[in-house]
Amino acid sequence: MCLNNFKQLEYAWVLYDDDNGDNVVNNAASTPTDYTSWCAGSPVGANTNNKILTASALGPYLKHTGIYKCPSDIVDSKVGPRNRSVSMNGYIGDYAHSRWAPSFGQSAYREFLKTTDLVWPGAANTWLFLDEHADSINDGFFGEYMSINIWNDVPASYYNGCCCLAFADGHGEIHKWMESTTRAPIRKSTCLASGQTSTIDLPWLQARTTTLK
Repeated sequence: MCLNNFKQLEYAWVLYDDDNGDNVVNNAASTPTDYTSWCAGSPVGANTNNKILTASALGPYLKHTGIYKCPSDIVDSKVGPRNRSVSMNGYIGDYAHSRWAPSFGQSAYREFLKTTDLVWPGAANTWLFLDEHADSINDGFFGEYMSINIWNDVPASYYNGCCCLAFADGHGEIHKWMESTTRAPIRKSTCLASGQTSTIDLPWLQARTTTLK
């Protein structure tokens, strides 16, 4: 079910790109009303407000809002059930280009603003969407350091320690995290793994995120 949801999100992402001259959809952070982004707002601030989803840039290309949430994400936030568990690769879309990379010392790495930019590591090896940890997800943007092996945002592990990822070429994967710190329990607080060193799981994800320019 989660892989099918991701397939529909990927299809919407491609349709948006086709309609906008090969410019990929904006990938902003947590600005509640930035409907130019693939998804405005945060899962906490937009808990039950599905208009945040339908009015955002990918909304017109999708049939229903359930696509944004992993069916295995069953633990509510402090203020109720989230309507989204999915985040987008922070190096895909304009937020990475204008703010994330320069602000966090990652300017040496590629930002993908068009599908034609996905030359290396290639669309089949660049993840587009993933399920983010319930205590980490705070916007539509998965921020990831490339120059150091420390988690910023943290992926989910809803499937017996595994996470669902969608890649830019249209295929999906279920990947098992190897480190117990990555598979941090949900506490409805700051994710335990955030800020922690990772020598196995984060390098695996980094290799499928972007590359040096």
